Amino acid sequence: MSAGTIEPTFAVAIERNIGDALTSTKFVAELVRAANEVDRLGSGESARLLERAIAAIRDLREAVGIPKDGTEHDELIKLRAVALGEREGRRSSNLSSALLCAADMIRTLDIIEDSQTEIDITYGA
Repeated sequence: MSAGTIEPTFAVAIERNIGDALTSTKFVAELVRAANEVDRLGSGESARLLERAIAAIRDLREAVGIPKDGTEHDELIKLRAVALGEREGRRSSNLSSALLCAADMIRTLDIIEDSQTEIDITYGA
């Protein structure tokens, strides 16, 4: 391979990472925009946004080695509660903050994933 060329498999990996980052950035922007315009969102639309965010957060957590959610302090539980309320037609006063929280979690986890930092959680004996 001549100098200045990129090995094909490496080029595909770079392209995939850039595509993932752009998709993630666009989704974070969509969540922030929605948080700033909650009065324009229908309950179904807000529920779908939160559900997409929850799925993205779970996937990113798994990618960086964070165990599954489930503790009472996990923000995903709060996001799920807001999403469920929206799905049932009950507008939450916390909708804007839930959307911003989801955007922040995705952005932070995306940074961790891009840095290729491995997280190892060990529980005390």
